[in-house]
Amino acid sequence: MFIEKKWMRVPPRLLTSDGTSTGVINISSVRGFYVKQHVAIKGVALPTIKLQIKRILSDSKILVGPINGKITDYSDVSIYTTAALSSIEAEEQARNEIPVADRDRAVYAEEPIVATRNVLVDDTGDYYNTDNPLPTNGIQANSIVPFKYDAIYPSYPDAVTEIYVYKNQGTTVATVTVVYLDSSKVEFSSLTRT
Repeated sequence: MFIEKKWMRVPPRLLTSDGTSTGVINISSVRGFYVKQHVAIKGVALPTIKLQIKRILSDSKILVGPINGKITDYSDVSIYTTAALSSIEAEEQARNEIPVADRDRAVYAEEPIVATRNVLVDDTGDYYNTDNPLPTNGIQANSIVPFKYDAIYPSYPDAVTEIYVYKNQGTTVATVTVVYLDSSKVEFSSLTRT
C-alpha cells in the first residue's frame, strides 16, 4: 500500500467519554485519523453511522459531521456512549485530493519572508514551541549520555578539545570531553563523561 495515496485502516477505538450533540468524539489518541476521512461510529444495540472527520480538535478529540456536508457541519453523536461500548474506526481509503495550487498557497509565507514554509508540527498539526516542546528523551542507541536532557552547551577550549555540557531544565546531567589526536579532529585520543 502506498501511504502517499491511501490512508491506512484504523481499527475500532473505544470512546473515552460519551459523544456530544455537537459532533465531538473523545478517544485515547487521534493518531491515524485525518480531516475529511470517512469513519464509522457504532455501539452495542446502536446503528452504525458513516460520517466524515471535520476537524481534529486535539490529540484526543475529533469533530465529525455528514460526509457530503460543509466542513463546518457536524452531526449529533450523543447516543454513542461509553456504556454502549461505542467506538470509531476507519477503513483503508484514498486520501483526500488537494489541488497543487491550494497546497502551494497554504505553505507560502508573504513578504517580507517570501518563502515556502517548512515547519515541524506534532501529530495533531500544532507547532512545536515552548508550550508544546518537541519530544526528546536524550537516549539514543550507543549513546554516551543515557540521561534525559533538553539542551547541549558546547565549548572548544583549544584546537584538539571539545566539551559538551548536557542540561535538563537548567541542571547539568553530564559533561562529555572529547580530545582528538590532532587539530584535524579525525581520531579520538580520549572521550570521557562526568
